Amino acid sequence: MKTPRHVKANSQSPPPRDPRRASRAKKPGRAASPPSPPPSPPGHSAPNAPQAVHGALPPAHGGTAAYLYAVCAWPPPWLRDTAKSNVSLPPGVGDPPRDVTALVFQDLAALISRVNPAAIGAAHGVRSLRRDMKAHANVLNRLVALGGTLLPATFGLIFPHAALLSARFLQPQYATLSTHLKRLHDAVEVTLKVTWPEQQALQQVVAESPDLAAAMSRPARSLDAKIELGKRVSQALRLKRDREAESIVRALSPAVRQARLNDPGSDTTVLSASLLVPRPTLPRFDKLLETIAAAAGPRLQFDCVGPLPPYSFADLRL
Repeated sequence: MKTPRHVKANSQSPPPRDPRRASRAKKPGRAASPPSPPPSPPGHSAPNAPQAVHGALPPAHGGTAAYLYAVCAWPPPWLRDTAKSNVSLPPGVGDPPRDVTALVFQDLAALISRVNPAAIGAAHGVRSLRRDMKAHANVLNRLVALGGTLLPATFGLIFPHAALLSARFLQPQYATLSTHLKRLHDAVEVTLKVTWPEQQALQQVVAESPDLAAAMSRPARSLDAKIELGKRVSQALRLKRDREAESIVRALSPAVRQARLNDPGSDTTVLSASLLVPRPTLPRFDKLLETIAAAAGPRLQFDCVGPLPPYSFADLRL
């Protein structure tokens, strides 16, 4: 069960990957991230001072704990867009939830909210944990929908107070954070899972290999012979799966900046990948995926979700 991390002054351990929940599409195309309410622009304040993103939230100074959602380039494009001047972020984690604020250092900002650490996570039961995880995801999903470059934080990352976050995180890691944000510039994550019906895949493998078809048509002479035939079939399926996965990733590459391949996890999974897609190429990505799915027909099923915060590409260390 997920529990919050409390960051101490000397913390250097890497954060775990952020959990995420998203509905899946059973047809080609991307399933949109869950909608969440839109952020009213923060007022101008001195560097390193938290700025209210919506509502009149006092700065989170002193001993107030700060919950971290993400680091972003500052100011974000939606803040400069007069057409979006009245948008607002959803409330943050905790009960009662607090507004999200921006802790600005030079051209970066940590998006945070004030919290009572004892009230976050699993300490108050599964419902409270789900509430906070949903609130965390809603904030990030809305930020993605608004646009801009985002470096998402893992769920449950709490600093004792905002001043420590700035002094021990934003300022000393400014160069590293800037490098990450440049790498992720104006890009989002799209997850793609491709599966095949196992029986159909087996039939295709046998049809493509005369030797394997001949071996399967003969009765096995011994248990060892059956085991050996099973190994041959399994190897043939793996090779075919790898070819299919490589072909799909290669076909999508004109619209993808970076791809991370995950462990398929089952014999029916052809491809499980996290893709970093620049926003301007999302329409092209959709068209390429539709073309690939149409060519594959019923032998492959495509399950694509996005745009999401680039969780899989946020190589952030504290």
